[in-house]
Amino acid sequence: MRLLLVFLALFLSISVRVSGQDQNRKLPADLQVNLLFPRANETYAPTQWFPIIFDITNLDAVWPLDVYVDIEIYSMSWRINNTGSSSWQDVAPRINKALLAEAFNSTTPGQQFFHTPLVNMTNGTTDQYAIRWALSLEPRCFHDGSVEEKGWSNRPENGGSRVVMFSSAPGAQVPDIESAVDACPESDQENSVAVRITDVKYPNGLLDEDGQKQTCPVFDTSIEPEQCAYKSLASELATNISTKILEQMGCEEGTWQNITAPCQKKRSAGSPRNPNSGMSWAPLALILVMVKILN
Repeated sequence: MRLLLVFLALFLSISVRVSGQDQNRKLPADLQVNLLFPRANETYAPTQWFPIIFDITNLDAVWPLDVYVDIEIYSMSWRINNTGSSSWQDVAPRINKALLAEAFNSTTPGQQFFHTPLVNMTNGTTDQYAIRWALSLEPRCFHDGSVEEKGWSNRPENGGSRVVMFSSAPGAQVPDIESAVDACPESDQENSVAVRITDVKYPNGLLDEDGQKQTCPVFDTSIEPEQCAYKSLASELATNISTKILEQMGCEEGTWQNITAPCQKKRSAGSPRNPNSGMSWAPLALILVMVKILN
């Protein structure tokens, strides 16, 4: 089985805002990251593209801010057997300052930022996958003026990352984003984290890679993530991701859960058949799609 990757950045916002400057921050605000789908230890039927859905909540209230979510997705059979191309079997769809800056080049964040890497399960049978992730905020400032340049992360105390495992097998349950999100699964340390940002400072001498003063948030890590924060968005989220997956497949009909091979391009009447028609796959692809839903 090979892993290919494409990014879908889906934005659901409650209101349109015209500026992302410091004065528009609404602090204190709870910045929360959740792995919404798949659910831990579940087994799903293989599909051509399988979505991994992360969400950052309240990014609009703290923007601009350097937010980094380290993400790695890999096949356990590849990791154990050490066979195949690593670019197909081990991918790292990170969320970082550059990705967010590109995504918000002409708009400010909405309350919800959905980051959806897609695992390609073409030719897939039975396998187990690991999703490793960690939120990092660096540097970190404190109200007394001190600075911790290494910042903070929700990684386990003994190192490593947060890990969620899931499996694929023919005949297993069909992946259902709406049902999974609507069920409001309980948050735990492996799938959710929240911090309360109370201030953002710009210490002298701390510069980013562009030579500008670096943002340095002051925050509290003792708060609990909000439960059921996404239940009302389940239907819209599932619909928009489904639409984008079908577009990526090149399919005009059907449901992405039941499509296991690229769709053939339709030919106009009388046109010669192109033996290379259909969708070609690159080992690694990057597509950014913005969908804004206004409530």
